[in-house]
Amino acid sequence: MNSAISHRGPDNSGQLQLTEGLIFGHQRLSILELSELGNQPMQSRCKKYSIVFNGEIYNYKELASELNIKLFSDSDTEFLIQAYSEIGEALFPKLNGIFSIAIWDNIRGELILVRDRYGVKPLYYYKGSQIFTASSEIKSLLLAPGVPKVFNTDCLSNFFTFLCLPGSETFFEGIFKLNPGEILKINKCHEMFSTNFNNEQDEKYVKQNISENELLQNFDKSIALQTISDVPVGVFFSGGVDSNAIVESMVSLGQKPKLFCADFETDHQSYISEYDVCKRVAEKHGLSLERVTVSRNEFWDVLDKILYQQDEPLADPVSVPVYFLAKKMREHNVPVTLVGEGADEIFFGYPVWIKKLKIQRFLQNPLVKLFLKSSIIEFIIFCLTLRMGVRRVRPLEWIRRSKNNLPIFWGGTDALMRQEKDEIGLNGAALDSTDKFMKSSFENFLKSENFEKSDWYTHFDLKVRLPELMLMRVDKMCMSHSIEARVPFLENHLVAIAKKISFSKKVSNNIGKFILKGALKQRISEKILFNTKRGFNAPAEEWCLENREKILKEIKVFCNTTGALDFLGVAKLVQKSPRHLWRMYVLARWHYLFFQEKY
Repeated sequence: MNSAISHRGPDNSGQLQLTEGLIFGHQRLSILELSELGNQPMQSRCKKYSIVFNGEIYNYKELASELNIKLFSDSDTEFLIQAYSEIGEALFPKLNGIFSIAIWDNIRGELILVRDRYGVKPLYYYKGSQIFTASSEIKSLLLAPGVPKVFNTDCLSNFFTFLCLPGSETFFEGIFKLNPGEILKINKCHEMFSTNFNNEQDEKYVKQNISENELLQNFDKSIALQTISDVPVGVFFSGGVDSNAIVESMVSLGQKPKLFCADFETDHQSYISEYDVCKRVAEKHGLSLERVTVSRNEFWDVLDKILYQQDEPLADPVSVPVYFLAKKMREHNVPVTLVGEGADEIFFGYPVWIKKLKIQRFLQNPLVKLFLKSSIIEFIIFCLTLRMGVRRVRPLEWIRRSKNNLPIFWGGTDALMRQEKDEIGLNGAALDSTDKFMKSSFENFLKSENFEKSDWYTHFDLKVRLPELMLMRVDKMCMSHSIEARVPFLENHLVAIAKKISFSKKVSNNIGKFILKGALKQRISEKILFNTKRGFNAPAEEWCLENREKILKEIKVFCNTTGALDFLGVAKLVQKSPRHLWRMYVLARWHYLFFQEKY
């Protein structure tokens, strides 16, 4: 199991037998305290507690001082196990960092698993009648004796909606993942108990008058925290606002990060090279810039490796450039990178969110909801939304959701509508399960205090799309090359401040991230700040269409082998909406690697 995840930590491999039936294993990527004092598994000085831990705790020295804990090293792992021995589970809400943690309480005979509050680090587990096992990656779990490898078809409706799996489910029957902020305890009777130190029902969205200067100061504090390291720290760099904000902040703090940018052999509709912008910024500050240009041949050569390292079929093309960036970064011996994930979610940066919020307000108007029962009114609404430039199936789905008291916004992906999922052969029970998940999620959100309608967008993407798609792809691709990715926009205090900013300050004149851009005006040119948002992407969808017939044959094999989808329905769908070909192919190819070829 350790060997299967050796890429996550090539600097040291450790194992410790704690009881006759319990072993801890760890692969170490040395970032803080490079000596053997940071090796794991690690035990508390009283020998009552043991730990394995993946991630970084940025505020461990401050907490050690607050809790009066004496440390004999610069290891945040030492702090974690000593602090837990002092205050137990009360420690976890205090942690500012990214982590998945396993702790063994030798006194109580209890195993404690914890995942960080925004789900930056993954943690999976399997519980059978004779075995409990957990790991940072599924491929490691599959090597444990007694863990079955069975394809979970019940989750396909959720996958085709979110392009990832929400909550604890995975594509493997019996294998689950911890939710962000979850604490899972297994006692000596093999009973499991779950709590969450980041309870969504306790969220408060009390709006305050946060100034641009206050926001900038807190962002700089986040950068200062997340660049603490005993090894070099770099940046995944693009021409966008978020990575430019990170670089400018690091420079203002006197740092000289090495920058890494990615583009492709030719420009496409999905991605246009931003290398020239990156080069100008790097030259302005005298920073080193490494360029990674990905060709079609390289894309196809490594796609199987990418799908295998993902563990699950994350249908996000951005995994491709992240994989190549991490590879280049490792070649230059830069083991830590800062990434811009989270900025658009907490500051309302997506143009499509602004459009959906307008539609949501219209459809949820009490008079509109009253008249939606009339087919004539429904037809008029359908025509109006159609004129806003969306495909026919989407306004019909939004009307369906509104009539069923479901939120209009189902996350930043919201890939296939219910009608489309029905057309490719998913049954009504599966489709209903996604509706139930959305209804439950929305009802829990409505228990929050002082929220605006726009807060649902941030809340839900922090719950699903960020941890299980965007952060998952970053973690899996970076760690496949032994690179730790840190996410300064998701620093605890910065997120808390962002939630206090009113929608009118986040969006002005249809410009998203308005207050963030205002705060950055003194550092970043307005051409970069207010340029049309492109988003970091990859031409995977276009390159798949170039091999359409070959790919359809592979998808047909998947449909026939699993019986999970109707191939004729899939073929019709990708004919109408070609971008779905990539999504279907990722699922089919991933299934082949894990269940047919034994990659």
